[in-house]
Amino acid sequence: ATYDLGHTTSKDWNNLYVRTIDINNQRVNISATGTTAIFSDHSSVGDGFQFNHLGTEILRLGNDGDYTANFSANITASGNVSASGAIVGASLDISGMGTFTGNIQTTGDIVVGAEIMHSGDTDTKLRFDTNRLRLYAGNKIAFDAHDNGSTFISSNNSTVLTLDTNQNATF
Repeated sequence: ATYDLGHTTSKDWNNLYVRTIDINNQRVNISATGTTAIFSDHSSVGDGFQFNHLGTEILRLGNDGDYTANFSANITASGNVSASGAIVGASLDISGMGTFTGNIQTTGDIVVGAEIMHSGDTDTKLRFDTNRLRLYAGNKIAFDAHDNGSTFISSNNSTVLTLDTNQNATF
């Protein structure tokens, strides 16, 4: 049934209790099932929800029949963030440690701080220093390339071969 709630000059209702709110023939529907509140659009013609702040779109859910969430601002999470599909964007900044269970693929560069390590074997690594590259196995230098033009190949931390800028080899 439909009831006229009347009007108020202050346009301020103290409490309004309703079971379902249907706006514009179910374009927006607010209801509840048990203790769960439901905020939905029409099942066949709705394109989702757009949230604006100060005249600017800040969030869109269910964009054009897709189940994506489009954010026009920063997202801050205090808990875990997980994705079952691709994360697409210009950049993804992670403060702290990021864990990936699959392969990491890129068509661009990979920029690291200082080391790339073997999981569970942190003394096997590739170390990048300023103008210097070293390969460690068992925490012992196996290969050392320096900006002075010298390259060293080592065994058990002892140099077994040195290549210098004149292409001389020292054993």
